[in-house]
Amino acid sequence: MSSTAASKSLKIHSYDSAIAGSISGLITRALISPIDVLKIRLQLANFNSTPKHKVNIYQNGKILWSLTLEIYKKEGIKSFWKGNIPAEIMYVLYGASQFTCYSFLNDRFKGREKNGNVKHLVLGSISGCFASLITYPFDVLRTRFVANNSRSFFRLFKSINYIFKTEGINGFYGGLKPTIYQVSLGTGISFLSYEYLNTHIDINFLHGSFNNNKLINQYIAGFLAGFISKATTFPLDLIKRRLQIKGSINEILVHNYSFITSKDSVYNRNSQMYQIIKEILINEGINGLYRGFSMAVIKSAPTTALSFSIYEYSLRKLQGT
Repeated sequence: MSSTAASKSLKIHSYDSAIAGSISGLITRALISPIDVLKIRLQLANFNSTPKHKVNIYQNGKILWSLTLEIYKKEGIKSFWKGNIPAEIMYVLYGASQFTCYSFLNDRFKGREKNGNVKHLVLGSISGCFASLITYPFDVLRTRFVANNSRSFFRLFKSINYIFKTEGINGFYGGLKPTIYQVSLGTGISFLSYEYLNTHIDINFLHGSFNNNKLINQYIAGFLAGFISKATTFPLDLIKRRLQIKGSINEILVHNYSFITSKDSVYNRNSQMYQIIKEILINEGINGLYRGFSMAVIKSAPTTALSFSIYEYSLRKLQGT
């Protein structure tokens, strides 16, 4: 939980944090779904097998426009919300569990402010990992729903049953290892950056009318925190997406992403991270580790800003301030 003036002056109950975190996750997710679809498609794209005329489009910086048109023409406007149901569930649960865990731990470690930045880093990492473990099966479902580039939509309960029958419980946790690395590092950096920036950012120079507007400070701090975190951990996110596809025997996904599903020796749940990174560097170059990074920045930095701002606003309303 952030150490803003509002939150310092009131006792924050865990259930208030849970409700505010859920509201934050629900609203934020609804706004960024199309960006998320584009990002995941780029992360899963096999650029080596892309026809030459399309490679030129990518190299000319038109990849996003080309991909957007391709999705719209082939799959329809609704396709930009593929995976939105499991994603909404994931975001609500993630927001509630993350902020609740952080608030709970922060209350338990009050008064230990000599190493305040270290405390925020550790508590942020723990809360992020806790939330990821709870919500990870929905992240796998979201990725596979988005990866489906046909006009058909995967059904939630049918997909859950299909994965359980064909892959077992492990099918819901493909790519968990890089996720833990990513979240523990990324969430810690995010919370640490947010706490530091929210304390030190002063927007008085913008205009006198903004002097008392804490929400603007929170938004700027959240935006910068999201960018710093995403830039640091993005290759791990890309590896996670590909491992989430790897275990599937769904014919659509196997056909569309054979460069992932056919490489048992590389994209394997037991593989070391350096093996996958090496494979990507050899076949796709350094840019291969950052496929979709521009969309991740467009998505992640504002998402973090919105998440913190909506959370703080919701919490104040719940507490009647």
